[in-house]
Amino acid sequence: MGIFSKLFSRNKDSTRGEKAYSGKLPNYNANYDYYKLAYSDWDAKQLQKSMEDIGIVYRCVRAIADDASTIPWKLYRVVQSRNKDPEYKEVFDGQLNLLLQRPNPYASFSDLIWNVVANMNLVGEGILVKRTKAEYLDGKVPFMLEPLNPVRWALKLNEYNLPEGWVNIMKPGSVMIPYEDTLHFKYNNPASIYRGLAPMKAARLAGQNAKFAAEFNRNFYYNSANPSGAFILPQGSTLNESEFKRLQKQILKTYGGLKNTGIPVILENGMDFKKFQMSHQELQYSENRIEDNKEVGLVFGVPEAKLYGTSTTYASAIQAEKDYNKYTLLPIMRQIKQVLDNGLVSDFYGKFSKYSLRYEDFVAEDIQFKTSKVARFVKSGIITVNEARQEMGYPKSTDPNADVLQMSYLDTDFDASQEAPDENTTQM
Repeated sequence: MGIFSKLFSRNKDSTRGEKAYSGKLPNYNANYDYYKLAYSDWDAKQLQKSMEDIGIVYRCVRAIADDASTIPWKLYRVVQSRNKDPEYKEVFDGQLNLLLQRPNPYASFSDLIWNVVANMNLVGEGILVKRTKAEYLDGKVPFMLEPLNPVRWALKLNEYNLPEGWVNIMKPGSVMIPYEDTLHFKYNNPASIYRGLAPMKAARLAGQNAKFAAEFNRNFYYNSANPSGAFILPQGSTLNESEFKRLQKQILKTYGGLKNTGIPVILENGMDFKKFQMSHQELQYSENRIEDNKEVGLVFGVPEAKLYGTSTTYASAIQAEKDYNKYTLLPIMRQIKQVLDNGLVSDFYGKFSKYSLRYEDFVAEDIQFKTSKVARFVKSGIITVNEARQEMGYPKSTDPNADVLQMSYLDTDFDASQEAPDENTTQM
C-alpha cells in the first residue's frame, strides 16, 4: 500500500453510511487547535461590537466616521455648452434636496452617513433602505432613508449569481428587501465583488492583543498592583477542606481589591508568604500594547498624530493630516458619491441625468495645488477669470472683464524686447 493510500485510509465501520477517516492528520498542532477553540475567529457581530470593547478601535472608527459625516453635500446640474467645458450649477430646490435635509424623522443625513462609514470600517459595508409610498410622488421616488444593521442581514443572490435582495437572518422567513431598494456602501473585497472587506477584520488580532493587555493591566492593578504570591505552610502541616475555604475567603475579603492596597499580610499557623516575580514577558505588556495600537491605527489609515494629538514636528503633523485626508477619507467619500449618484439621484432624475451630488473639497494639498494652477493659467492668458471661478466651484462674476483673457502674456512683444544684433557680427 502506497503512502497516500495509508494516509487517507478509511475505516469500514462507519455511521450514516459514510466511511470515517482514520488516517493521521499531517502537521497537526494540538496547541493551535486549542487556541482556535479558546479564541475563535470573530464573526461580524463581534467585529461590530469591538468598537465598544477596544479603545483604539473606537478612536479610529469614530475619527473616520466623524470626519466623513461632517463634509457638506450639494446637488449640481451639469450644463453643457458648445466649445466649452461643462459647467456645474448648484440646485437649491427639488424633492431630492428636501430628502437630504430630512431623510429620516429621527436622524439627519449626517447621522446616516456616520452609521454607514462606521459599519464599513467594522464589518465592511453599510446599508440604507429607500422607503417609498404611493401618496408621495406616485410612489416612484423615496421619501425616507432608513439604516439597516448589516450584521443582521444577508445578501441573497439570484440564479445568475447577481444580488437579489436582503434577508433578515434573525427572522427566518421574513420578507426580503429588494436590492434595488437599498443603497449598499462597501469597501472593495477581492474575494467577493458584492460584499465588503472591513479594516477591522484585518486589525482584529492587534485589537485582541490590545484588549488582552488592557485586561491584564486591569487585573494587575485590581490586585493591589502587586504580583501574586504563594502561602507556604510549615513542613509537615496541612489544611483540611473547611480550613482551606475559610482561609481563602479571609484572604480575598481582607487583602483583595484596590481599597486594601498596602495592608500588611497577617499569617497564621506558621505560614510564610512568597511573592512571584514578574517575568520579562509580563513587563513588556505595556510596550506591546502601544505597538498593537499603532498597528490598529495603521490598518484603519489613521495617523498617530490624529489619534494621540502628538507629533515630532508641526510639519510632520500637517503632512500626516494631508495623507489621512487623501488616502483614507477621500476614497470613502468617492465611494459614497458613486452609490448616491447611481442609487438615489437616478431615482429622481433618471439614470442618464445631468444631476449629481458633490462633496466639498477637503484635501488641503489638492486645494492648494488646484488654486495655484488656476491662478497661473489666468495670469498666463490661458483661461479667463470666470473660467477659473467655475473650475474652483464659485459662481460667475458680473464684471465684463471676467470673460476676457489677461493680456499680460498675449501683449508681450518678444521680438522687440530682444537686443539688436551687432552690425559687425556676421549673420549666418
